[in-house]
Amino acid sequence: MIGKTVCTICGENRYDSLGKPRKSAFYFPLIPRLKMQYADPIRAKELKYRANYIPNSQKISDIYDGKLYKELIEEDDCWVLMMINNNLSPEIRVKRKNLLVTAVIPGPNQPKNFNSFLRPVINELKLLEEGILCFDGDSKQEFKLKSHVIFWCGDIPAITKLMCITGHNSYMGCRMCDLKGIRDLTNNHIYYPLKPPRDYHKSPSYNIRNLPLRNHNKYDKLSQEWQNLQTDAAKKKFAQDTGIFFYS
Repeated sequence: MIGKTVCTICGENRYDSLGKPRKSAFYFPLIPRLKMQYADPIRAKELKYRANYIPNSQKISDIYDGKLYKELIEEDDCWVLMMINNNLSPEIRVKRKNLLVTAVIPGPNQPKNFNSFLRPVINELKLLEEGILCFDGDSKQEFKLKSHVIFWCGDIPAITKLMCITGHNSYMGCRMCDLKGIRDLTNNHIYYPLKPPRDYHKSPSYNIRNLPLRNHNKYDKLSQEWQNLQTDAAKKKFAQDTGIFFYS
């Protein structure tokens, strides 16, 4: 959307007659707040929780015992993006004062191209992945702070936007697997039976122990296929068949 004066989704002008944006989202940079927290002696001690944590191979007491983390180290209605600092201990990390609000996307309508609002967040996360210079108020020394996203979470609409999927009321709406839904004509909703009704022959049966799961490689492949689509009709058909809809 950078440099464009007309919205690629609705076709409306992005700026008013005075050249001001018709609507703006709010972004709160992450890096300055991380630096300020580490510069505070008390908070700097609290942030050493992860560094001092002893992993437990017998049970999961915190995210650092999980497989994913171990692999890693080897105005109206609005949308709020928050970060949880897992360097803090579980007892305090999710308290309101410790949550890092990084973006507020105003309503009343939900964002169409959600990922376009994430651009400044992603830019900062790239810098944090490489490492930034910080001052430790506890040890009184400078150090290189690196930060990585362990996982994203949210309600169904938010995850739908984040993952570029068509949503829970579509035929391929599951974000975890490729189950094909069936429309219930009595209430006009989609549901996902493992075994279709007797008089319905358009959907296969599924083994709950061997579901056709989605994975990163599939998403990459579908993304490449999307880039080759030339018409809106082809993109709509693609979304119906795959449950995934990328924005240009």
